[in-house]
Amino acid sequence: MLDESRHFFGKEKVKQYLDIMASLKLNTFHWHLTDEPGWRIEIKKYPKLTTIGAIGNWHDPEAPAQYYTQEEIKEIVAYASERHITIIPEFDMPGHATAVCRAYPEVSGGGEGKWEHFTFHPCKDKTYEFISNILDEIATLFPGPYIHIGGDEVHYGNQSWFTDPDIQAFIQGKKIIKRDWTRALLYM
Repeated sequence: MLDESRHFFGKEKVKQYLDIMASLKLNTFHWHLTDEPGWRIEIKKYPKLTTIGAIGNWHDPEAPAQYYTQEEIKEIVAYASERHITIIPEFDMPGHATAVCRAYPEVSGGGEGKWEHFTFHPCKDKTYEFISNILDEIATLFPGPYIHIGGDEVHYGNQSWFTDPDIQAFIQGKKIIKRDWTRALLYM
């Protein structure tokens, strides 16, 4: 697993890792490309993901935008395939969406303080359309059978879910009890 949302390495370093993996007969590369520090994959339908969401990293929230173009992704996927390595991309959601929500605040599920805009909004049709469009582009870039969607730590940014009337109606309509609120996004 290589986390490039927090620490961007670039194409040549990724290829070096793939060569090392091949020499060790490792055949699955989990590529963590999105999280709160930065969005690292070009999505043509949503250009602000790279012009705004790709800004920053774990140590410097104002670091210049760094990301992979779709052509670079295709090149790396082909390079991995030549070495019999499958790449599993990670599009972290419904939590860890801060970089996305910086670029597209209309899909934000709220949050407070350090965790502001940490989640996707679970009740907006726009959120579902947004996620679906992103997954469509990711699926065309990665021919492997899996896309990792994260699914963890939603509770860091779901504070507004307790008071948002639309989210409360959604939770009650789906009969989700408090301890299962993070499951709300399973209904997306």
